[in-house]
Amino acid sequence: MSATFVLVLHNHQPVGNFPFVFEQAYQRAYSPMLDAIERHGHVRLALHYSGPLLDWLEAERPAFLDRLRVLAEQGRVELLSGGYYEPILPAIPDRDKIGQIERLNTYLKRRMHVRARGAWIAERVWEPVLARPLRDAGIEYTLLDDTQFASVGIAPERSYGYFVTEEEGRALALFPMHMALRHAIPFRPVDEVLALMSEAQSAAADPVLVMGDDGEKFGNWPGTYGSVYEQGWLDRFFAAIARAPWLEMRTPAEVLDARPPLGRIYVPNGSYQEMIEWSGGLWRNFLVRYPEANQLHKKMLDVSQRVSALEGRLGERARDELWQGQCNCPYWHGVFGGIYLNSIREANFEHLIAAERIADHKEYGDHDWIHAQTRDLDCDGMQEALVATESYSAIVAPSGGAISELDLKATNTNLTDVLARRPEAYHRALRERARMRADEAAGGTRSIHDIQTVKEEGLEALLAYDDHRRGMLVDHFFDPDVTLDAVVDNRDVERGDFLEAPYELVLKRRRQAAAVALRRIGRVRGAAGTQRALEIEKTLKFAAGSTRIVIHYALRNRDTEPLRARFAVEFNLGLQAGDASDRYIHSRGRHLQPPNAGARGISREREISAVDEWRGFEWTLRCGVETEFWRYGVETVSNSEEGIERTYQGTCMLATWIVDIAPGLAWEGGLEMRLDALVHAGRRSDIETGK
Repeated sequence: MSATFVLVLHNHQPVGNFPFVFEQAYQRAYSPMLDAIERHGHVRLALHYSGPLLDWLEAERPAFLDRLRVLAEQGRVELLSGGYYEPILPAIPDRDKIGQIERLNTYLKRRMHVRARGAWIAERVWEPVLARPLRDAGIEYTLLDDTQFASVGIAPERSYGYFVTEEEGRALALFPMHMALRHAIPFRPVDEVLALMSEAQSAAADPVLVMGDDGEKFGNWPGTYGSVYEQGWLDRFFAAIARAPWLEMRTPAEVLDARPPLGRIYVPNGSYQEMIEWSGGLWRNFLVRYPEANQLHKKMLDVSQRVSALEGRLGERARDELWQGQCNCPYWHGVFGGIYLNSIREANFEHLIAAERIADHKEYGDHDWIHAQTRDLDCDGMQEALVATESYSAIVAPSGGAISELDLKATNTNLTDVLARRPEAYHRALRERARMRADEAAGGTRSIHDIQTVKEEGLEALLAYDDHRRGMLVDHFFDPDVTLDAVVDNRDVERGDFLEAPYELVLKRRRQAAAVALRRIGRVRGAAGTQRALEIEKTLKFAAGSTRIVIHYALRNRDTEPLRARFAVEFNLGLQAGDASDRYIHSRGRHLQPPNAGARGISREREISAVDEWRGFEWTLRCGVETEFWRYGVETVSNSEEGIERTYQGTCMLATWIVDIAPGLAWEGGLEMRLDALVHAGRRSDIETGK
């Protein structure tokens, strides 16, 4: 008897990743892997490269692609298709699923001279309905983890081959990938890995063993370059396979052509085991855990609908922008940074806004215009207000009466792209690590020195959590003597019940203007637990041809006792870098001290501005009276492949006033936001709109 080993490597870099990251992965993983394949003539395997990585290779390392084409033409490498920009396929419309797969099919045919038969599914996130669009895009098979097959009773000894599923009569082959091999390769000694493969021979006749995983684990994951290449693990592994008379390497397509399926199967929703744990059972749960991911996702769906109506070159450009905004990485979080990486979130928003602008230009031309509507944009059961002009678009949510998204179109920037601070499961381990190190210092036994890898010490001190989503016009009430540090740490400082509470929302439209009126009667807690009934009314005014948003507040004491509190209106700005010299805070040209976007500071001003010279915008808030502005950098603590790290998410500005409101009376205040694009700055100051 013999066994067949199918090796499948998935290689990917996110849209918007930094060039040095591409280069490092190329030098440490992609290039040396190709070198090893060329050295070992018996090796046959399948490789998948995502569109962002192929685009980078085409621009920076075209000779690599030439070598890859030769191996593909020789039949030693089978190249897999998939969604071009690596989307989570169940999370995007069918028209985009098929379009993205067909684009990668076309690229492989043109550049590599091969017809793709299989597809790699991003993060192996599977839903049974995928069989139909995959087949409609010309795909014959895909690969899923064996744990997904186990969920319908397929024991490991029955999973050495492939099955067939279908949706609406479209049949698709499914290869189980074996988790035990994925965990062993390339981390266990070579003889242990081959012994693991050999065990399959006693369980099944002529078994097919499939190992599929990230190509980056061969050199680019921490510590693997030394073990895999410098210490020769990969060469020993390939040589051992060549010496084993009972073992041969084949590509998935070769197995598909040579063997019948093991049977018909219907695999339920799922993914690999770790993803199931991170998501809580279903990938879509990330859209619940992280409202910011849901905001990005629902914007993507809306843009997809608009772009679907565009035709010709205009439609092609818009779809390319849309598809880049569907890259999966900022929609979730696991062992890699994911949604916590602000540059990755920014890239998706940038491309979605660019696609939106193409649709805007098609619909409205070069004229000043305004469009206002109410609908449930984020699918939370409440109607948001969407106000868009030629300069910006704003989503005003009844939840908290806040602006949940504010896009500056000239720079394709979501100004409110700031992730809230939330607890993660590994935060408990981080605190435990700090406690055990403290015990060590006190002479205790060192029992879990490496419970978590951290990129800097003291991260447990940054573990503060937010009670709300970060946006603009978030209404707070604090004690008058509250400190900025207490607010930053969120140490039981909130006295109002307005955060994320439902406001009444009314949209009023005029020909070239719109207004959103928000109202809520809530309570503010005072000394000794006393409660004061308070009504907030705020109105936002928008106009075509203007970059200003005018806001009016009225706070009415609906109680029989006076109210005294510090009223604070929160604005969050995603400035991408908290300590960069080209991101800073100023007031009428005078740099505030310290000026960096991530710094804490308090100053009394009537106007404050945040500047991002890199992306090319300036945000200004002007107040009708002198205001005490509080500001600080929002920092999260999150996991990454190199360990737990702090990440700057954005800058929080609080416009604060001490308010004394007698019963039946009101405090009123006016604000004005101005959004300006800077000349000769910004990464994408404009796009082609077909003008």
